[in-house]
Amino acid sequence: MEKKLLSVRIHTMGNTTVKKNGRTYKGIVDQKAHNTRTETMEADYLLRPEHSGNNIHHTETDEAGIFSKLELAAEHYQNRYKRKLPKTTKPYIDGLITFSDTMFQDLIIDKKFSINEMSDTVVEFLRQEFGESFVAMDLHADETTPHFHFTAVNYDF
Repeated sequence: MEKKLLSVRIHTMGNTTVKKNGRTYKGIVDQKAHNTRTETMEADYLLRPEHSGNNIHHTETDEAGIFSKLELAAEHYQNRYKRKLPKTTKPYIDGLITFSDTMFQDLIIDKKFSINEMSDTVVEFLRQEFGESFVAMDLHADETTPHFHFTAVNYDF
């Protein structure tokens, strides 16, 4: 029996929505530091820090590979538009997949769903959706509503 995710909302966030200490992230490395929780979080940021052990971090491409993909995206842009990619343009997509507000209860407390199976399903969906552009996926189970961040390099201008 094939499992399907229902009621999924996907939001692409770009480079200007996530703030760190009052400033906007300036690149893919800063964004990944937030997604993988390797940055220092403000004390009141995580509403459920005791569940940070349920976070999942999946990396499809290492940092060197990410920069290679970003360079390739810049080359694709230059070939298509006959000019360099503007310095203020970040050719990647950072998106968010959220579920219903009851997902914390269903996923973490009642364990109606397997976190690993759900993460594997989301990774497979992102591979199909973005192909070689897919970079990483992170599940944040330590915030009010569990959600997935994903990052992909944008080749389609």
